[in-house]
Amino acid sequence: MEKTDEELVKEYNVTGDTDVFEVLVRRYGKSIYNFIYRYVGADSYSNDLAQDTFVKMWKNIKKFDGNKRFKTWIFQIAKNTALDWLKSKHSKTFSEIEALMGLDEEYLFEVIDTEPLPDELVGRKELKKEVEQALVNINPEYRAVVSLHIFSDLTFQEISDITGVSVHTVKSRYRRALIMLKKHLMP
Repeated sequence: MEKTDEELVKEYNVTGDTDVFEVLVRRYGKSIYNFIYRYVGADSYSNDLAQDTFVKMWKNIKKFDGNKRFKTWIFQIAKNTALDWLKSKHSKTFSEIEALMGLDEEYLFEVIDTEPLPDELVGRKELKKEVEQALVNINPEYRAVVSLHIFSDLTFQEISDITGVSVHTVKSRYRRALIMLKKHLMP
């Protein structure tokens, strides 16, 4: 029987066996890279940021709380690594961007749309690339939520744990992202 992530972390922390650590890297390498790629929208930096994520994991693995899910923890490290890179690349804060766009919480809850949402379109193979390209054009906070939910198959609660914001905020960002994606995908 295959060991859980949490069991592997515990074993690594006790034995220091690098083979155990490599199992974790192999399990999450591709999904962390894909998440970061979608989050930052820059293939040339995604590999380095994914590697940085695993270095941070290695440095902090002794601090991992065994009562929590490892998957959530590693994606949180990836999100923070990507976010730090984005902040160093951009001079405007996300709240400034939201203010410039005039986004309002109440407005988003009133949007009623009967057209198919982008997350429904992702399942269609021919549109996957278009969705990924459209993701690059939306706010990184929203991009992260969509990437984690659609492509990494995480629940809103897990995304909340990763991002450090409430489930309500995660759902709000998801709705905003879908609205923005729809504008990019549907003329």
